[in-house]
Amino acid sequence: VPRPNLREVWVEARDEAALALLKCLPDRGLAIVGTRHPLERSEWFAETLVRSLRDSGLVVLSGLARGIDRVAHESALESGIPTIAVLGCGHDHVYPPESRPIREAIVASGGLVISEFAPSLHPARQYFVRRNRCIAAWTHATYVIEAPARSGSLITADYAMERHATVFSVPSFPGDP
Repeated sequence: VPRPNLREVWVEARDEAALALLKCLPDRGLAIVGTRHPLERSEWFAETLVRSLRDSGLVVLSGLARGIDRVAHESALESGIPTIAVLGCGHDHVYPPESRPIREAIVASGGLVISEFAPSLHPARQYFVRRNRCIAAWTHATYVIEAPARSGSLITADYAMERHATVFSVPSFPGDP
């Protein structure tokens, strides 16, 4: 999996100091991904996992989507862990719309919002696959919290495995979809 060229991405940051996070990648990057419709116990696990990373020196990356991505970013913010949101659209778009406060909080906290797409590009299904490639390429490991059999989270895990990166997953309970 080719690593995206950091000279060809759009970055939203509070200041120049936030850009130093890019120098930590992929070595200190941890992707946390999962379904947009998580079970309550999966949200709890994601929160607990991220909080346990406090003082680890890791940077949490996710896709700013509903569900596990949102939980990962919010938990990182609450725990004082740097976080980077990777977009599946251009910087001019806030998608999903309810992610605006999280996006603003990420930038205000010294985190980053990154997109490899031109600013005006609208969200589209095929762009999220490219976003998932970026998330996997900029991280040392990927943690899948909960994901259906056909999902962007598993695409991210596949990209990570192609890079020989570590992939973690939470075992499901019998009867889970």
